[in-house]
Formats: sequence, structure tokens, C-alpha cells
Amino acid sequence: MKFNNFFYIGIDDTDNAETRGTGFRARQLATLLIEKNLADVLSVSRHQLFFDPRVPFTSHNSSLCLELKANDLEELIGVSKNFLLEVAAEGSDVGLCIARKENICLEVIEFGKKAKIDLVTQKEAYEIAKKNQLFIEGLTGTKDGVIGALAGVGLSFSGNDGRCVWLKGTELREIKGVMSINELLEQSNIDDVTDENGFSIPKTDLILLDEWLRPILKNNNKILITEEVKNEKHKWKLKPKDFIKKLSN
Repeated sequence: MKFNNFFYIGIDDTDNAETRGTGFRARQLATLLIEKNLADVLSVSRHQLFFDPRVPFTSHNSSLCLELKANDLEELIGVSKNFLLEVAAEGSDVGLCIARKENICLEVIEFGKKAKIDLVTQKEAYEIAKKNQLFIEGLTGTKDGVIGALAGVGLSFSGNDGRCVWLKGTELREIKGVMSINELLEQSNIDDVTDENGFSIPKTDLILLDEWLRPILKNNNKILITEEVKNEKHKWKLKPKDFIKKLSN
């Protein structure tokens, strides 16, 4: 089926301390939409929000966003709502936001940026979503998840925040071993591999992949950050997890 329209689906606060996190649920939702032939999901990204004692969260206060192509907004809403209600953990405050790409404006992006550094409210989220014709709904509990859901949409659309936890046709957690940059790009749908200064790595160079790939969103591209090593078998390895988290949070 040909999918003609771009959408973003933001979700937040599906879990509690004993259950799988929202990142896992976002990847499940991506798979479900593909299996039902409702969408061509391009990526799932994680976005860090305000980490503060005044904000209720399970572990890290992050939200997730699916970037996809589809045709029918109502079908996306129905399937996404049913899925989230089915997997919502006890005590969770699930929020869902679905936006057509053309309706995401600077105001939505600025809301996402504000949600990273300060307190924002459900009232603000609902007002911005209504003004810009975005679907938004709180599904369980206090419904505070609408804040992260809308923020995730804005931050993902901005193309300069967060990191990918899933890419089309790619199992980022399973690509391992030593390979050329060319081979990696062919396998992963990552747009580019760079050093920590942002310079592209020669495509024939070899890289060691010994942990999960964590491409960041930068200038609307999915970029994998590496560092040079002294090794006769490979010239590059992945930058450590803590470096990527600091860069993408």
C-alpha cells in the first residue's frame, strides 16, 4: 500500500516501576502499525524532559515519538488508543498525541523545548494541540502523559533532539561485530556516521559495534557518533553510552 501523509505519534507514561518502559511500548506500537498495514514507520525516538522532583515520573521522565507515513488519521487514533489502554500499567498516566506533519508549527516545538527545562501544564498542552489541530488525549490516571506526548511530537519534528531507539528495517540492539561504514549504513537506515566533532567517517573505514547503536537526531538526520581507536582490526568504535545520553538529553 502507498502511504501519502506524514504523521508523528507521541506517547508518554505507560509504565510503572515493575513493568517494561515506554520505549518498549513505542517499539511495540511501531510493529503493530506495520503488521496491520496502517503505516510505514520510519523511526522511534526518545526525548528527555524536565528531570525535577516536582515532576512525577517512573524513572527518567522521557517521552517517545513515532515518525511515520500513513493515510488514515482515525485509524491511527483507534489502534494507538486501544494498544495503549491494553498495555497501560497500573498507576500510569498515559498520554497520546497524533499530529499531521503540516500542523506541527514553531509553537509545538517551543512547547517541547520548554518541557525539557521547566514545568508545563496539561492546560498548555491541550490549548496548543487544539489551536494547531493536533489530536491529544489523556488515557489513564491523572492524564499528565499528554504533556510528554505533545513535547515528544515537537522535539522529534524539530530534528535536533533525542536519540533513536528504533529505525525502519533495523534492529539497533542486534547489529554487532566489525564492519565497514558502508556496510553499517546499508544495514541500518542510519544517515551518517561521524566523529564527536561532526565530521563524517570515510565509508571504507572499519568500525567495532559492541553495544546498542544510539543514533542521535541532528539536522533532521539520524547520526551515529564514534571515536577513533588504535587497533589493527578497526579504526573506530561507538562513543560510550553516557556520552550519547549527555549529548541527546
